[in-house]
Amino acid sequence: MKRGDVKNLVRLHQINLILFEQGFGFILNKIKLSKLMPFNKRLFCKVKLKKHISDEVRLRLTLEKLGPTFIKLGQLLSVRPDLIPLSYVTELSKLQDHVPAVPYQDIRQVIEEELGKPIEKLFASFDRNPIASASVAQVHKAKLHNGEIVAVKVQRPNIDRVMKQDIELLFFIARELEKHFQNLRIYRPIAIVKEFSAWTQKELDFRFEASNAKIFKKNFKANKNVKIPNIYLTYSCKKILTMEYIDGISLHDVRELKKTRINIQKALDIGFDAFLTQVFDYGIFHGDPHPGNIIVLKDGSIALIDFGIVGKFNVNMKKSAQELLFGVIDSDYESVTKTLLRMSRTKRPSNLPELKQELKEVIEPMRNADLSEIRLSKVMEQALDIALRHKIKIPTDFALFGKTLVTLEGIGLRYDPKFRLIDSAKPFIEKLISEKGVSGIMVDKTLREIKRFTDSVAKVPEEINRALRTVQEGKVKVDIEDKDVKKLSKEIDRSSNRMSYGMIIAALIISGALVINSGTPILLGMPILSLLLYLGAGIIGALLIISILREVK
Repeated sequence: MKRGDVKNLVRLHQINLILFEQGFGFILNKIKLSKLMPFNKRLFCKVKLKKHISDEVRLRLTLEKLGPTFIKLGQLLSVRPDLIPLSYVTELSKLQDHVPAVPYQDIRQVIEEELGKPIEKLFASFDRNPIASASVAQVHKAKLHNGEIVAVKVQRPNIDRVMKQDIELLFFIARELEKHFQNLRIYRPIAIVKEFSAWTQKELDFRFEASNAKIFKKNFKANKNVKIPNIYLTYSCKKILTMEYIDGISLHDVRELKKTRINIQKALDIGFDAFLTQVFDYGIFHGDPHPGNIIVLKDGSIALIDFGIVGKFNVNMKKSAQELLFGVIDSDYESVTKTLLRMSRTKRPSNLPELKQELKEVIEPMRNADLSEIRLSKVMEQALDIALRHKIKIPTDFALFGKTLVTLEGIGLRYDPKFRLIDSAKPFIEKLISEKGVSGIMVDKTLREIKRFTDSVAKVPEEINRALRTVQEGKVKVDIEDKDVKKLSKEIDRSSNRMSYGMIIAALIISGALVINSGTPILLGMPILSLLLYLGAGIIGALLIISILREVK
């Protein structure tokens, strides 16, 4: 390493020491940073090292010791199962972001410098002690001159400068890791740091969070069960965010909630319905719904806070999410595989059969399971982990969707070990099905089967040409008697007839579905034309089955 490669050598020494203490000395040796530490310190770290903990736990503890920037990096990775293995995602979700509070005088100085007025002119009262303190900001309760109670989120002094310096060091370390560790290149350390750098810029600019909160406020304006705090833009800027104070109990506070008479199950059901509404109705969802960001109100309704991380779904992504959801519920691993591949931003995996087999092992066991037994989040989590191992690059927002499902089900399990997300999500899923319509689902399934059939038919000429080329090259010896040719001809005729019948049946079903809403319902909620078309499909299908059974005999 050249001296000019890193500007802040003092901070690099601090990082080196912590990495050695936590057992990552082998990395420093490989990237030639161990020479920056005296031999006696290296030896002391080896003696002191705890060897009984796992690599995942070791990494979490290391990030906590390295400070705010590295804690934030770990939190980003904990919501990105498309970037790191599942075991690390799970462990990094436990990262603690509680730090000692900044003195009131420092907070006061930030407020007055940013808003340009004495704090007494801005607020009628301002609590000196924070109600929450994290690595980037802390929150104080205050009262406006009009009597409204607010929560004021204030950025810690100089945190932007500290994080900028640490990110420069992270870029340096990432480059060295990719250079010296070939097996780490698949996780793209430099790309991760680039994304983290962009994410941090938004995290340090509270105007992004204010904008997101206003969107959520508008979306849930008519929903009496979900409250979004008002944002006071006059008292907000890049480093300060003033919002309505929410008087309730955080879902994080299990003990306090259990003391009350609040219906926690009702609150959880509202939360899951709100999340699915965000995804499938509005196309923008809260990307970090950990228990501290969900407040339960006295009447059992909920409030959402902290909109720093959000996911966004366009029409295609909504459709893919629905298909994946229904694919998991139907135990259709083929559908799940196709959906993941369609979303992938990289080339097809090198071993498609292995990918299908791994997804099959995760999804197919649910085929005979009761709906209430399905751990939807676990399946989604495992599917994303399989995609990562097969180098399938899933869109960031979809990975965030999957991780959010895991977080929400985790919250439910804290209150009820038998909790299943799919039970709470059932009303919304039924709503999706009703909007799509039973006929719509039949059409989708039929179209999938027709597409699978046409894909197979499309390959026939190619397969015939390949076979003919093989014959021409003299690689196959052909010796067929005339009766065998006749028998083969009959089989081809019979198969083509069946395919024709199958296509007619499919056409009748689709036609019946398309006209199901036209005319007056006379039986089972269907008009006469739909009934006749479905009846025709049923008769032809029955005749086809009888024909097949006769041949088997």
